[in-house]
Amino acid sequence: MAGGTLDPEDVTTEGLRRIFDSAYLETSLDDDGDLVVRDNYRVLVLPRENGERIRLMSMFGVDPDSALEDRLQLANKINDVMVLVRASVTERGSFCFDCDITVTGGLPIRTFMATFRRFLRCMEEALTLDEDDVLT
Repeated sequence: MAGGTLDPEDVTTEGLRRIFDSAYLETSLDDDGDLVVRDNYRVLVLPRENGERIRLMSMFGVDPDSALEDRLQLANKINDVMVLVRASVTERGSFCFDCDITVTGGLPIRTFMATFRRFLRCMEEALTLDEDDVLT
C-alpha cells in the first residue's frame, strides 16, 4: 500500500480490514473468516483472483410469500436501472447485491473507498425500486 495505492498483493482480508478500520468503519470477520463492514448495511468485502479484484456483496432476506418470479423481476428491474450494482437471486432464494472492483495495476485507496460508498448509495437507491415489498 505504498503511497496510498492498493496493489494486488495488498488485497487480503487483513489488509482490507486495516483500510476500513482507518476510515472508522465497523469491521468484523464472519464464521468463514470473511471481512464484514457495517455502514447502514452489512457488506462482505471479499478478495478475489489473487488480489486482482475485490467483490463487495450484501445479502437481503425476502418475503417468504413472494414468488420467485417477483424476486427475479425485481432483480431485472434493478439491473436495468443501476450500473455499478448487480442484483441477483441466490439458489436459496435470498437477494444479493454485488460489485467487483478491479485492482490490477494499482488502485488509489481513496478511489476504492469512494467506490465502496457509491456501492452503499446504489443499494439504497435500488431498494426504492422494491415497490412490491419483496425484500425484508
